[in-house]
Amino acid sequence: MYAGFSADINDDWSYDVGGLYYAYPGDNGDDGDFFEVYGSVSWKDLTVGVNYSDDYYAETDEATYIYGDYSFALPNEFALDLHVGYQMLEEDGGFLSSDEDGYTDYSVTVSRDFGGFNFAVAYVGTDLDEDDVFGTDWADDVVIATISASF
Repeated sequence: MYAGFSADINDDWSYDVGGLYYAYPGDNGDDGDFFEVYGSVSWKDLTVGVNYSDDYYAETDEATYIYGDYSFALPNEFALDLHVGYQMLEEDGGFLSSDEDGYTDYSVTVSRDFGGFNFAVAYVGTDLDEDDVFGTDWADDVVIATISASF
């Protein structure tokens, strides 16, 4: 659930502020549920922002996420979106299985609108490894293809 407010300051600048509440059905107790506030500022196609929670996922305590996004047009109505973020965890390890106190995530997405749909292919990854995510492949870089429609 979320609530927020965004507005243009002028033709080049805008901002977005608000709150997000993550509620996970079937989660026993409140370990997974958390609230965070967010804010971002954009200049043309560049956005920088921060999210903060004083009681992050899995009782991680405080967590701060800072990020930057850049989007620009490619030929033939394609778009390229670049993202990099850094998650800082107050409690070493937090919800991770290692004692890492933060990690970087990144993505590169190419998309195009066509016939009322958005088609996108993204390469998404983190700097985490198997030791950080319980010996699983959850931290592996992946390619994600999506088709979406808004109405």
